[in-house]
Amino acid sequence: MILPDNSSRIEVTDHSCDPLKGVSTMLERDILRDPMTKLKSYYQFIEEDFKGLFGTAGFFILFDMAEFAVFNQKYGKDEGDRVLVKVSMILKRAINPVHIYRMEGDAFLVVLSGVDKLSVGIIKKRIMQHFSELQAEYLEGEISLNYALYEYKEPIKSLAEYYSIILSEESCQYSDKFKSKRLIEHIVIGVTNRLKESVSYYNDICKFAVMDDMTKLSNSKAAKNYLSRMRLHQPFAIAFIDGDGLSKFNAISYDMGNDVIAHLAQVIQSSVRVDDHVFRWLSGDEFLIVFHGVTYEQSLALSERVRSNIEKSGSYKVTASLGLVHYPTDDDSVEGLLKKAEKANRAAKRLGKNRVVSWSQVVEEEQTYVEIT
Repeated sequence: MILPDNSSRIEVTDHSCDPLKGVSTMLERDILRDPMTKLKSYYQFIEEDFKGLFGTAGFFILFDMAEFAVFNQKYGKDEGDRVLVKVSMILKRAINPVHIYRMEGDAFLVVLSGVDKLSVGIIKKRIMQHFSELQAEYLEGEISLNYALYEYKEPIKSLAEYYSIILSEESCQYSDKFKSKRLIEHIVIGVTNRLKESVSYYNDICKFAVMDDMTKLSNSKAAKNYLSRMRLHQPFAIAFIDGDGLSKFNAISYDMGNDVIAHLAQVIQSSVRVDDHVFRWLSGDEFLIVFHGVTYEQSLALSERVRSNIEKSGSYKVTASLGLVHYPTDDDSVEGLLKKAEKANRAAKRLGKNRVVSWSQVVEEEQTYVEIT
């Protein structure tokens, strides 16, 4: 069964080549509104002022489509989505969309606060009649629209009270196939799916917040958080990396400058060990590497490998200067190590660039200068 092409479709974008694009799209999406039907979402429902939404008395109707999952399997999700859009249009024609919510899957909630019983019956009848027309014209009886109509005579003040009314089954009128067991299953599945979606959304937000969009490396915020949580009971080293003369690429174009920075990030990441961590630091072409479980000599060798790989890589002909510090050799605090790593990097620049300079070498240089003077 294929519905006419005048229904809205969901556009699916492949984000597999860029993990941040999918995250960005999710962050830009208004989660309080269902993107397919343009109705208020379940998230909007739970955020509502329930006293204002439900008033002192009234009715609410839960609509659910039987055999919708079978329809999806038979004709595909796109056709199922188009049915959902059609049903949402039927609901919008019957009542102000302000009072309609897309809940979970094929379920919709209509809130009729302050509406008398006769008017509610007319609205329900109109909705069911329009669906019957859709069913006869396009669906050939493969999907039926069921409902559970609830009357409440006291204010509903919270989400817990709303579910309590549903589960109590008092003042409820079901359509033939919408029995209490089906309704409870619907609620449990719906809430579970929303919780899963919320966790996924939270994880994506966290990932987006600590990821550098250009290089796909963890950013400086992630670096600071990571370093602040490190347990200072095993040796490690920090290499502060700054590209040499990359401003010449920006002078050609900012796009080229960005390409070079992304290239640097890729080379650095491919040059370290699995357990080491690479971060893009505070500005431009600055990076940090945390080498875990290394001696001072090992950290020097690993830093030199990174420097050498940058020099040999690609067609950009770029180099980088590295300032290296070691714990516990050079300092007993992360803050002190970072300051010394930056100072060692400046020394590398001053001594001619394209080299690794450790804090120990900086100290030796300063002592030599004092002795000479």
